[in-house]
Formats: sequence, C-alpha cells, structure tokens
Amino acid sequence: MPSASAAADGKTVFKACAACHHPIDDKIGPHLQDARKRWKEAGLDVAKVVQWVKNPASVLGEGNPYVKNLVAGYEAKGTSLMPPQPFSPEEIKAALDYA
Repeated sequence: MPSASAAADGKTVFKACAACHHPIDDKIGPHLQDARKRWKEAGLDVAKVVQWVKNPASVLGEGNPYVKNLVAGYEAKGTSLMPPQPFSPEEIKAALDYA
C-alpha cells in the first residue's frame, strides 16, 4: 500500500491526467484504475507503463498487440495518441496507485 505522501503526490499528478483520464470510466483516454493489472495481463510490466506515459510513440512502435489494439480503439473514436508526459517514474506510479 502506498504511503500517505505517495498517495498525495499521486492525487496531484492525477489532476494533470484527469483532462483525458478517469479512474473508473473511459474518457478521451482509458480509465486508469487497474491499468497496471491490464498491462501485466498483456505481458507488460510497470516499467513499460512508465515508458508509455513518458513516450507513447516509442512503445507503440514496438508492435505489442495490446498497445496496438488500445491505440486503434481510441483512434477509431477520433482520439489522437497521448503526447509524451513530463512525469518521473515515481510520479507515474503514484498516479496509478491513486487511480
């Protein structure tokens, strides 16, 4: 379980994500609750999630079927690929813990 400090940091970081993401409901981007679990089930670890947030195009370019399908589903709805985000790995993990 994350510390109270990490949860507070996660809440702060998540506020920057909330324009496109919701914890439970899909918005412009996918919901973030259980995101680590979904990526793990696709054979991708949290380091890959962090890389995705920091540079989505590089992860998409690796050709993983989960990532390709995720992006294709949102592109079909008219959504562009998420731009690279400036957060540290610790901040990204805290936001995922918060969601």
